[in-house]
Amino acid sequence: MGEDILSIRTAQHWFNRFKNDNLELDDLPRPGKPLEVDMDLLKQLIEQDPRLTSR
Repeated sequence: MGEDILSIRTAQHWFNRFKNDNLELDDLPRPGKPLEVDMDLLKQLIEQDPRLTSR
């Protein structure tokens, strides 16, 4: 599959959500996913060690 192709499982998940009138497109909060980024802290960390990267 190409990088820009939707997986069958994702399409099934979206179909079920929309079928049940759940038209919310935003991701729901889940464990391990930060709700927001502290930009000041991020800037401070990068200034301390400019070799830091994110993935």
